[in-house]
Amino acid sequence: MKGFYITLIFFILKITFLYAQLPQEVKGGFKECTVYKCFLKDSIIDTTNFYKAELNKYNVNGNLIYSEGYMPNSYKDSVKYDSNRLRIEEVIFKSDGSIDKTKHKYNSAGKPVEILHLFGDSLHGIRSLNKFDDKGNLIETLSYDVNGFIRGKHTRKYDNVGNLIEEIGYNPNKSIAWKNNFKYDSSGHKVESINNSINGNMSWKQVYKNDEKGNNIEVVQYRNNKVDWKDSYKYDDNGHMIERVECDSTGFQISSYFCKYDKWGNIIEKLSYNNLKLDSITKYVYF
Repeated sequence: MKGFYITLIFFILKITFLYAQLPQEVKGGFKECTVYKCFLKDSIIDTTNFYKAELNKYNVNGNLIYSEGYMPNSYKDSVKYDSNRLRIEEVIFKSDGSIDKTKHKYNSAGKPVEILHLFGDSLHGIRSLNKFDDKGNLIETLSYDVNGFIRGKHTRKYDNVGNLIEEIGYNPNKSIAWKNNFKYDSSGHKVESINNSINGNMSWKQVYKNDEKGNNIEVVQYRNNKVDWKDSYKYDDNGHMIERVECDSTGFQISSYFCKYDKWGNIIEKLSYNNLKLDSITKYVYF
């Protein structure tokens, strides 16, 4: 159960940190997007046999208000917003009949100060309280279970231009669970991440390379001073990622995907490969 809560807290923290980066409008004025996908069958992709994987609907402001997933795991997800277009409630209806709910509360600056996740019978869940500095940076998250017991704490520190330079995760007993440190170049682009374990020793280090536009084009992770894995990325002239390649410690290509976009910047096709073989094709259709 402890591992479940640690994993859940890390997921919530990630969602909280990335929420402000989500697009607020659907480019091109589209109100609905249907995702179709097909997989390999007898080593051959049947491009005529796409199945509906997901349906997304948006309101007039471009906010996602409804999402429905199909094979292999079905779900229905409805979302509500306040008058400021901030997400305040999300309800997920799963194929097994259970319901997950998430509720958000914000401060006057529109920052999420409280997030409540309830799972299934509502006997399990996490309530997270966030603190922000005067610049709007997330500096602390305290997480509790539904009975009010502390399940973890997460703190963040930033440099004078707002770059995240340190984050620390704490166990319920206030001991340090992990610690990450980040370095940046003179342009503010991340160049290094270091993860330290409980005993203070380095667990892994990630080194980043960026192009002249600031796009991340390579990430290499090291363990025990040896390459653990490497990701490389390519972009089009508009800054959209069109290729990602993941290699293992030997340099063998584990997986990759290639994306195409329409004139508004919406993704319309994604080709996924595993072990150098085409695994699936995903098409995105907008209305």
